[in-house]
Amino acid sequence: MPGSYIDTFPWKKFGPGVLSLPTFGLFFCVIYSLRYYFEEANATHCNVWNFLPSISAAAGSREPQMSVWWYCIVLHTPGRYFTACSHLVYYNTRTTERWKHVNYPWIITILLFNFVEITALLLLTLVTSTSDFGLHKTSFITFLFSSVAYMLGTIWLHTSLYSHTAQAKLGVSLRYKKMLFTFYLCCLLGAAYFYWRHNTYCEPSVYSMFSLCEYLLVLTNVGFHCNAVLDLTPTGLPSSSSSDAIRRRISLDIL
Repeated sequence: MPGSYIDTFPWKKFGPGVLSLPTFGLFFCVIYSLRYYFEEANATHCNVWNFLPSISAAAGSREPQMSVWWYCIVLHTPGRYFTACSHLVYYNTRTTERWKHVNYPWIITILLFNFVEITALLLLTLVTSTSDFGLHKTSFITFLFSSVAYMLGTIWLHTSLYSHTAQAKLGVSLRYKKMLFTFYLCCLLGAAYFYWRHNTYCEPSVYSMFSLCEYLLVLTNVGFHCNAVLDLTPTGLPSSSSSDAIRRRISLDIL
């Protein structure tokens, strides 16, 4: 059966293992910069006091932070692409024939947004703001847009599938996705606000609040994708044949 590896692959180890790489890279770069380069990492054009560096300041300009961040992102990228392709197989085998013509275009669209997000993050890492600011800025905007689009699409698809399967564990996963997405949007709005306020008023510590929102954006993004990976475990959506069998059994019980 195509996609049978979905049910046997060790997703519970693979998913958190892959996604722990950017988490480790973030914490290492921030802590190392605070420990050894506090003044330089927190310096801004306003020359006001800050206590947390931005991700680009912590990871993109000095060694060993730059190499650690670079390797963490590059090494986790193939696993992210593999997981994205596995989701295509997973949803295709879990969607009943009755609903495939409705969900399949959305599945392809969500997969494309996921690929764009992964690629933008890779470019954002490989191309620093000092080497090519234009490409770095474009990659950053593309990453934010595609990540929001992917999360929204995934929530919509899971809502659609849950309405047809009514599986309890899928409902729990959907609630976590909605909470993480809501928090992601709050962090995104917070980052935009603090960035604007910093550049407009040059107040102490405001840029650090922007940096904190950046960290939370990364961690929330990791959490959302980790939740999505765990959907691939055998306790996730039943196969389309199992769903049909359940519906037939329920119909017989009603009759």
